[in-house]
Amino acid sequence: MTHGNPAETDALLAMQAALGWRAFRVGGIPWCRYGATTAMTIPLAEVHPVGRSHAEEVLRESGCLLALFPTSARTGVGCMQHMVRDKAYAEGALQRQFRQMLHRGERHLTFHELTWGELATEGPGALAAYRARQGARTPVAEGAWRAACEMGAAAADVTVVGCRHGRERAGFEILWRRRAGYDSVCTVVHPGFFKVGAANLLLYRTARALIARSDCQYVNFGRSGVPAIEGHDRFHRHAGLTEEPLHMAAVLHPRLRWLTRVGAPASWLPAARALLGPDSRVARQLAALGVASATDTSLLPG
Repeated sequence: MTHGNPAETDALLAMQAALGWRAFRVGGIPWCRYGATTAMTIPLAEVHPVGRSHAEEVLRESGCLLALFPTSARTGVGCMQHMVRDKAYAEGALQRQFRQMLHRGERHLTFHELTWGELATEGPGALAAYRARQGARTPVAEGAWRAACEMGAAAADVTVVGCRHGRERAGFEILWRRRAGYDSVCTVVHPGFFKVGAANLLLYRTARALIARSDCQYVNFGRSGVPAIEGHDRFHRHAGLTEEPLHMAAVLHPRLRWLTRVGAPASWLPAARALLGPDSRVARQLAALGVASATDTSLLPG
């Protein structure tokens, strides 16, 4: 995305902002602020040439305390990105439970490629339900959503697919066309349709439709979290996606770097996360602190 069409980056930033995040660009690289403290590059699995000086500029401009990003440098910590590369990807790759939910979805839902006009009018309902499940307290900014869809329609190399239940939007996926494949940049599933296999149908049919294209060598459905969310990663494994390694680096705000010198974070972070619980926001922030502690900024590009 760094060296792509600016219209694509503008559309990506507008869509992230409409989803409720603060999205911005620094030095041509798109970022998004997640929560109160962390800035991440977007799409989440794309490797941008982020160096220490660039990350520190992001921290100054965003007010965040930590910048987290995939890197080509051999530093930081490892995570996994979820990929389809097999041109023959089919139901034989699926785990039994995933396949059963897929068949349920095929009985109740229809999958199709969307127009941006359909997404503009039908997306907010599914998005509002999705955000409510995640604990969002602010309503969907429908004007911003429509504007983002207009930008997406004007940008090249964007694919929007989705599934519906009758006239109701059950879910949608927005993907950016890259040089050799597609990167997922937004997945929204209405929680009311989980039980009829909406998430299973959306992932499987998206992967099948795109990997079958003659000019597509991969479909990237994002990366695992930091720390990993086992249910999220298991879902992708059961869908027959392969896990490919990805290095994650982080740069901490200068005034907080003393935290990485209070003992070895690798020794006390697991105990702290266990005490706080796996779903604790503080625990997740501590995990990101561990990434910063493991990052040798002298190895970063630039």
